[in-house]
Amino acid sequence: MDIDKPRVLVVDDEPLNLEIMEDYLEDLHCSTISKNNGVEAWDYLLSQKTDIDIILLDRMMPGMDGLTLLKKIRQHERFKSIPVILQTAMITEQDVIEGMQAGAYYYLTKPFSAEMLNSVLSTALHDRKQFVTLQNQLKQQNKIFGLMQQAEFQFRTLEDVNTLSLIIANACPKSELVVTGLAEIMINAVEHGNLAISYEEKSILIKTSTWREEILKRLNMKQYRDKKANIKFLRTEEEICIIIQDSGEGFDWKKFIEFDSNRILDSHGRGIAMAKKFSFSDMKFNESGNSVTLYIYP
Repeated sequence: MDIDKPRVLVVDDEPLNLEIMEDYLEDLHCSTISKNNGVEAWDYLLSQKTDIDIILLDRMMPGMDGLTLLKKIRQHERFKSIPVILQTAMITEQDVIEGMQAGAYYYLTKPFSAEMLNSVLSTALHDRKQFVTLQNQLKQQNKIFGLMQQAEFQFRTLEDVNTLSLIIANACPKSELVVTGLAEIMINAVEHGNLAISYEEKSILIKTSTWREEILKRLNMKQYRDKKANIKFLRTEEEICIIIQDSGEGFDWKKFIEFDSNRILDSHGRGIAMAKKFSFSDMKFNESGNSVTLYIYP
């Protein structure tokens, strides 16, 4: 992945829309590949040795429509982790549910502005970079952690999250799936639990590109300096349990455990649902939301 110039595949049957998207993406320093329909896009993906970083996909197209192409992408081992931004004029709850079921977790509604495109693209790129980084680091980890039966750690920083998520994921089957979801849940414990960053505050921090700066600032503030989260790992013959508890008051986890069409256009808020769907066999929060148990079944 080229961090400075990500490769974006744009799929739309309208030449004018492709031209507009190309202009927008050029201003955002992206390398753009445009295709007129789903068949052309699929053939292009199969022909490439270097993966695309983001796919910007129109939902309504003749022949192979956007959802059909999306399902093929999600079923392919090489492409299934590529973020897909679904652009559509339809944004009813049923449309969103169908899109989510097909594997679309980023949306762009027509007509859209350059600012809106930048916001959605930045979110998808951030998630993609985190995924690629964790996968690369995972390959370098010592597989001896696969022998681990029981362990307990404390963490408070984003660096702690990165280190521990790699160690614990390597102790699990399908570690490449576990590591991304585990990092997401641990980050949630740090930012929302220990450091009390609200959902609304994070929206602003992402928009102003100051999220990481705010994390570092709060880690050094007196009221948060000594707060730590705890993670326990336990392996039995029947299952692996990972318990994460933070020092916060909790949150309304019921709003985030499943995908919510009301937040589909937000820049964040989908991580817990994605972790539940892709990384773990089951996920159970305590009532207040400051402790979660993650289950992995053989």
